[in-house]
Amino acid sequence: MFVICFVFQLLVLVAGVTGNIGQKLIDALHARGHQVRGLGRNPAKLTATSRARLGDFIVTNNHYDIEALDRGCKGADAVICAYGVFPTELQFDGQLLLLRAAERANIRRFVLSTWNNDWSRDPLGMHESYDPFIAFRRIAELSSSIKPIYIFTGVLAEVFWVLPDHPFGAVDLNGYWDGRDKSMSFWGNGEKPMPWSTERDAAEFTAVIISIDDAEEGGCWNTVSGIHSVRELAAV
Repeated sequence: MFVICFVFQLLVLVAGVTGNIGQKLIDALHARGHQVRGLGRNPAKLTATSRARLGDFIVTNNHYDIEALDRGCKGADAVICAYGVFPTELQFDGQLLLLRAAERANIRRFVLSTWNNDWSRDPLGMHESYDPFIAFRRIAELSSSIKPIYIFTGVLAEVFWVLPDHPFGAVDLNGYWDGRDKSMSFWGNGEKPMPWSTERDAAEFTAVIISIDDAEEGGCWNTVSGIHSVRELAAV
């Protein structure tokens, strides 16, 4: 029998807390009894409800703000990085600097911002969008006392379907669905099964995984809301 045990209350730093998944992480962690500390540039982006659920908000100038990273990590039990995917410097430099700050604070639970397709078996150079994550993983293996957690969710539904007001929603920003003329752009014949997750489910999956008692062991997780082809989605 496989048994999963969960830890008691954690103080979790969510870096990039004002972003789409970051704000949903506040709710998911709060619902599980954890304390949440936010790290971001502008707390005004948070709703009043989200702000009230934060124990603290650390203002950072940018992802190179070492002092803010250290203040955010001090006393925390876990770190979840919810940085965006652009630019590449944020993906690699930003997450590596956050990892180093977590090391200095003796944190052992660390989730990387990898809510995307599973690149864990890909070599460098196969898909340039995943190269920063692959490089980070190897650097962490060679030099860090922390074993990061990598959570693969497939494509995020809000990005795929270009929901209103989503910052990465337009087709010219790598979206698929164009709500203006109700058309979809995709590669191939549309028959290949595609894993996908909502941002809220991604946050819920993450909150559960970081709460598991052996989360300090790190590793890769595959969690999805569903698996459908483009043509199956079009038929819904």
